[in-house]
Amino acid sequence: MSAEWERIQMRAFTKWVNSHLRKRSIQVEDIIEEFETGVPLIHLYEVISDETLGQFYANPRMKFHKIANLNLVVDKVNSFIGSVGIRLQFSAEQIVNKEKTQILGMIWCLIHKFEIQDISEDELSAREGLLLWCKKKTKGYNNVNVKDFKGSWQDGLAFCALIHKHRPDLLDFDSLDPTNARENLQLAFDVAEKHLDIPQLLDADDMIKFTPDDKSVMTYVAYYWKRFASSNRNEKAGRKLAKVAQREQELNNMKNDYEKRAQALVDWIDTNTDSLSDPTFEHFGDSLAKAEDKKEEFRKFKDQEKPNQSSEKNDLELLLSNIRTKQKNEGLPIYNPPTDLSTATINDKWDGLNKKQDTYDKALREHITLMKKLEILLSRFRVRAKKISEWQDGKNKGYFKEDLNKLDTVSALQAKINIHETFEDELAGVNKSLNETNAIGDKIVEGRHEAAPEVKSTMDKLKNGQDDVKQKSDDKKQELDDRLKNLEALLGKCLDLAKKSEGLAMFLDDISLALLEPITASSVKDVDVFVDILGDVENRHAEQAPLLDAINQLVDEIKNAGGDPNLYSAVNNNDLDNQFKEAGNLISDRKKNLEEEKRRLSGNEELLAQFAQLCDKYTEFAVEQKDGLNTIRQNTENLEEQLQKVKEQAAVIRAESEKQYESLISVLKDLEAREILELSKVTESEIKSVRDNLEKFVDKSIYEIESTLLTDKNEGLTEEQIKDFRETFKYFDKDKDGKLSKQDFKACVCSLGEDIDDKEVEKVFAVVDTDKDGFVEFNEFLGYMRRIGSEGSGYEDVMESFKQLAGEKDFITEAQLRSVMEPAEADFLLQQMPKKGDGYDYVAYCNNTFNK
Repeated sequence: MSAEWERIQMRAFTKWVNSHLRKRSIQVEDIIEEFETGVPLIHLYEVISDETLGQFYANPRMKFHKIANLNLVVDKVNSFIGSVGIRLQFSAEQIVNKEKTQILGMIWCLIHKFEIQDISEDELSAREGLLLWCKKKTKGYNNVNVKDFKGSWQDGLAFCALIHKHRPDLLDFDSLDPTNARENLQLAFDVAEKHLDIPQLLDADDMIKFTPDDKSVMTYVAYYWKRFASSNRNEKAGRKLAKVAQREQELNNMKNDYEKRAQALVDWIDTNTDSLSDPTFEHFGDSLAKAEDKKEEFRKFKDQEKPNQSSEKNDLELLLSNIRTKQKNEGLPIYNPPTDLSTATINDKWDGLNKKQDTYDKALREHITLMKKLEILLSRFRVRAKKISEWQDGKNKGYFKEDLNKLDTVSALQAKINIHETFEDELAGVNKSLNETNAIGDKIVEGRHEAAPEVKSTMDKLKNGQDDVKQKSDDKKQELDDRLKNLEALLGKCLDLAKKSEGLAMFLDDISLALLEPITASSVKDVDVFVDILGDVENRHAEQAPLLDAINQLVDEIKNAGGDPNLYSAVNNNDLDNQFKEAGNLISDRKKNLEEEKRRLSGNEELLAQFAQLCDKYTEFAVEQKDGLNTIRQNTENLEEQLQKVKEQAAVIRAESEKQYESLISVLKDLEAREILELSKVTESEIKSVRDNLEKFVDKSIYEIESTLLTDKNEGLTEEQIKDFRETFKYFDKDKDGKLSKQDFKACVCSLGEDIDDKEVEKVFAVVDTDKDGFVEFNEFLGYMRRIGSEGSGYEDVMESFKQLAGEKDFITEAQLRSVMEPAEADFLLQQMPKKGDGYDYVAYCNNTFNK
């Protein structure tokens, strides 16, 4: 030991001796010189041990008397150090001979026995336990890093940090200057002596000028540990309040999360309900392409957006159930969300959205059917309009350009008149065709198709063109009549034949065109319309049979008379026969096709109805099973029984769900095979969403119960506490065998702020060592910490913790809270409690939290 260290240790040990001797109004200046009589040493031992050594020589003058006094106390010291395994013995002669090293060693043994042994019976464990306690208490303080009992204390900040941690009202740590070590040390020594009754064993100048003596510093720091051991109750109260704060914060976060997500879901439902509330013609558009675009938008809504929101709705129901389960388990008031965000409100809005979706779906399908019909009519209109327009152009360019002045014979004029009369009949037929074309155009205009302007313009153009042809026809007829006033009778039969042939040919052309058009039916009802139309066509076709017979008879008569049946008409009666028969064949084929189409669509509709019924049944099954699981959770108090019931019901749910889902998929494949899946109101993704949501709900319900059981089994210990206990355990497990000896166990417990009386160590260790192997494993250690740290979180426990920290006052200060809690947890409680006087009203907070 260097001279300076010896001097520093002498000064510290002397101050320690005097801090105890002053209780008997005794003081020594030099322990080496004055311990020679044995009297101060006897008084010191009796004070610190609370044990009377008996009679002794109060004023020894002879060496014999001094040795007798010294033997009385030295025997006690030797007995102690021998009991802890130290192979060192002191003697009276060493003290009488003033052997400084031996005297200082003996005083250190006394300090260890009566000051530091409270931490551990073994010096190494005592040093490590006290050092670990200092590290934990000064953690987080700027410029403080406790690594030993020497240099770590030279700037005074570590002493100030220990004081501020437990009594933040005694000094302002943030105002300290790390470079002013003397002022920091003296401040800590003065505050400790004045307010904490800790004697100033150290000297600020010695601490700065020389490397501090670790035994002196350890002796002084041990006073801090003893002084603040009583703060353990406050730390327990702080942990209890921190647990309440964490629980409340978690519930608040869960409730805020529910309301935020529920509001977003309600907004989405309202927005889409509004968007589906206008299934009008203007909304869907005036063409098939626009309607198909709306159909694609609607498909994305059903297949993508809605399933995602359905999953979110399912998650919100589970979140609300979890919140209420946690509150019920904690004995807290059950949370009811705002009415507009409640499960009932969301379900009502969801049902409203489904109804709007069904209405929108039906209107969209009807609109697409209408647009398809209008597209067919438009195609037919354009074909007919083109044919009439070409006919008008042909007559204007040819028939009305003839020069009548060249017709200078009666027969020629007669022939021309006959031709013109035939033309007039032809004109009448074209007028009829024009009327039918206009009727088609009117339907397109009435249907408000985007081509309506084009159709209307074409109709006007055709009307003007037909009026012009009519006027020219009238003018030409008048001119012919003026040239031939007494025209011979025309060849009636030829003319009659031409009329009949032309009329019948135009009729057959029209119905053949109609019969060759594709069948565009999307329902049995549409097929019935086609059947009615075909019946009308069939009747009209049959009505033309007498006319065909009359034409054939006229042909025979004209031929027998030697005339030309095709004099006024290019239509051949044989061609008419073939065309009439072909039309009959088309009618028969059309009947067969319509019957087959009706059977096909009828089967499709039955399959779609079956699929819809299965979907409704599966959806109702999912809702009932979720409600059933929630009922089990609400009505079963015991969590293990609750978990068993939920798992048993989950197995039943999964089996039945898979069975119904496979039935749905089987029918869905039939729909795909028939290429009518798009006609279904329910898509495969919607079915899968129902199944996945149900499975997710079941899994999450089991997970939540298991998580709650795990938390209960930890009996209130947080993950952070268990982590802290494990790290501390490993610190004292020097040989890394996962076990602590009795000395290491006591040091480990003390480093966590739990003081075990020397008299109780054997008893406590025997209880903790459940397998009686002479060591404490981590699970045994954790069980002990769990038992001594069991902290209720009910109303009475929380109120008692607040009272403990507040010193029985009805308000608590910010400093009192922050002295035992982490900043985040203290901030949360300070935000929740109302102000009261110089502090915060914890009584009002508890009453509000526990609904008192």
